Amino acid sequence: MVDSEGTVVKLNSGVKSFLETCNAVGIRVSIASWNKPKVTFELLNEFGLLKYFQNPVIEFHPEKDRMIDKILKRFKRQGQNFKQDEIVFVDDNPDMLAKVKMRFPKMRTILFGVDVAGFNELKSLLGAP
Repeated sequence: MVDSEGTVVKLNSGVKSFLETCNAVGIRVSIASWNKPKVTFELLNEFGLLKYFQNPVIEFHPEKDRMIDKILKRFKRQGQNFKQDEIVFVDDNPDMLAKVKMRFPKMRTILFGVDVAGFNELKSLLGAP
């Protein structure tokens, strides 16, 4: 698929299966993404993935800790109050993990591509079938 700016975008192997499984077993999945919101939401919709995410926050800045705070506040307004140690934050950038860990020290963080090789391994790590 090509985004509105002409960049070729493809899904990582196993991502759709991962999201389907999480949805089926009740694992809530959201997004804290440093991207252009309009383009990213359009791509997620075109790939048929947007329906798997609850309370996504996509903003064009690197403050993922602030994005996670927004996500958690949205869940709380919906009557779902999560504790930090109930949340797993996955990112492929160690700097983002460190920033999130500073703000949410009890939150579990996973470095994608290092701590887990891919989505099948992540699914197993989260206890999903």
